[in-house]
Amino acid sequence: MSGMTSWQHLLDDAEMAMALYAEDGALIWVNPALARLSGFPREHLQGRLDGFLYVLEPGGLITGFPEYLPRMAPTSGTATMRCLGGGSLDVSFTAGRTQTPDGIRYLVTVADISDERCLPCRIRDSRERFRQAVDEQPEMLCRCLADTTITFVNQGFASLFDRTPPEMLGLRLRDLTPVDERAALDGHLALFTRFSPMHDLRATLVRPSGRRVHLLWRRRAVFSPDGAVEAFSATARDITTQACLEEQALRTHQLLRDSEERFRLVFDQTPVGMALVDTAGRFVQVNGALTTILDMRADDLLGRLVLDLFPGDRREEDMAWLRACLVPCPEPLPPREHALLTGTGERAWVQTTCSPLGMTGAEPGLFIFHIEDIGRRRAEEEALKQAKDQAVAASQAKSLFLQTMSHELRTPLNAIIGFSEVISGALLGDLGARYREYGADIVSSAHHLLDIINDILDIARIETGTVSVTPELINADALVQESVALLRDRAEAKNLALVVPPSDCGGCLVVADRRALKQILINLLSNAVKFTPAGGTITVRTEWTGGEMRLRVQDTGIGVDPEDQERIFEPFVQAEREKSRHHEGTGLGLPLCRSLAALHGGTLTLNSHPGEGSTFTLTLPDRPL
Repeated sequence: MSGMTSWQHLLDDAEMAMALYAEDGALIWVNPALARLSGFPREHLQGRLDGFLYVLEPGGLITGFPEYLPRMAPTSGTATMRCLGGGSLDVSFTAGRTQTPDGIRYLVTVADISDERCLPCRIRDSRERFRQAVDEQPEMLCRCLADTTITFVNQGFASLFDRTPPEMLGLRLRDLTPVDERAALDGHLALFTRFSPMHDLRATLVRPSGRRVHLLWRRRAVFSPDGAVEAFSATARDITTQACLEEQALRTHQLLRDSEERFRLVFDQTPVGMALVDTAGRFVQVNGALTTILDMRADDLLGRLVLDLFPGDRREEDMAWLRACLVPCPEPLPPREHALLTGTGERAWVQTTCSPLGMTGAEPGLFIFHIEDIGRRRAEEEALKQAKDQAVAASQAKSLFLQTMSHELRTPLNAIIGFSEVISGALLGDLGARYREYGADIVSSAHHLLDIINDILDIARIETGTVSVTPELINADALVQESVALLRDRAEAKNLALVVPPSDCGGCLVVADRRALKQILINLLSNAVKFTPAGGTITVRTEWTGGEMRLRVQDTGIGVDPEDQERIFEPFVQAEREKSRHHEGTGLGLPLCRSLAALHGGTLTLNSHPGEGSTFTLTLPDRPL
């Protein structure tokens, strides 16, 4: 190696890349030119035995340079050199064998031939890179002849029509334009001049699917020597989304205008007074109905404080309410009835509701007040109240009269009953059969009249609140049996079956007034016997359901029409049915029964079907004694 030192000094400054190999293929030395060409440091290359240069031999075999050197056939050629970073270069080489004091050495010179060898590839790569750059443009590019025949498009433009760029060549841009826009395209092309070679416009193309695509075009004309338009190039950007948003904005704007117009129409023509009020409590807009209510012109109200229209006697209350109206709240305030001062100084009674109308940021900009004239309604309510008070007074007077008269009637009636019983019983001597019959009729009629008077007296007491109940623990089943026993003879006389099934509560103990409960039962049973034709059935049941005792009296009688099923619980009212008119009665029994049930905290209801029968249900709550 010491013998090669002079060589190194001579060849280090050579511009040609050189390397020195030992006989065993080891790379002994490289000059700086070769190091620069490969990119490897000299220290990295010197002493290596692995492949650094590769030779493509006949037959397609790739051989490392250390393996190739011993054969040296040929002594020049082309090879591939590995470079730093994993790349490679195509190089030409010449190799010479020489004898040195250190042994046989091979001096190799290397030259880069990549540029010469790959020029067609570079041209092809350049074209591909250009096409790739054009296709990757966000805008669509095309070039057309004057008749709009397409001579060039990028992939973006071709993709718009689901085609490749070659498939677009020869098509006419005019044919891809909607029919209703072709005249505009022709007119736009006519605008090109040498002084105005470039124009922008918005136009539409039709995709194969039929969907229109909105494009923003920039077109530049190419002129022939005589000044005619020879061709034009164009760039286009898809603005379909923007155009749709603009159309939607226009529609929204139009809808808003229509909504405002409808609001204005409703606002002005509604018969209810309406006003728009700002956050300061001033009138911003009023309708005709409000000016009529207040007997003022609109100009007299606009800009005026709402508070100015409130009478002074309730000013503090009115101010508090108005402040609450002008503060945003999740739930609107309930309607308020109050007075407003009219233009003549009189008071107009109105009902006002308020709610936010528009939003400015987080605060409502305006509030809408609905102001309804309730003067007539208040007058009618006052008249109705007076009439009700008069009716209540009349009812109380009636009840008092009935109560008084009942007492007054019972005294002579008891005398009539007593003397008629003496007559019918022949206590003062024997009478003829007809007199005894008359006496019995007098007794019967007197007792009937006494029952009526007692019912009237009971109702009068209930209405005046002077009646009271004495609750006690009662065996409802036993009370039912007692009541049924009293009516059994009358039922059998009409050939009616009076049925009392066993109850499901084994005694059914209930807290109630015995006399009142028995009176209800007898009344219901008497009605059932009275309105059930011969051969019918009357069933009495007691049961406990959900903490309540229910007593049902069911018959197969004539029934009650639906429209009469509530009326029959009113005093002196009987169902207006042709069949019921043949039965005596005052219409006091059922109202009395319902009133007695209410005194116990219970109810009396009816379920009936004409021609099928009726079921009266008495419900009493379970309560402590």
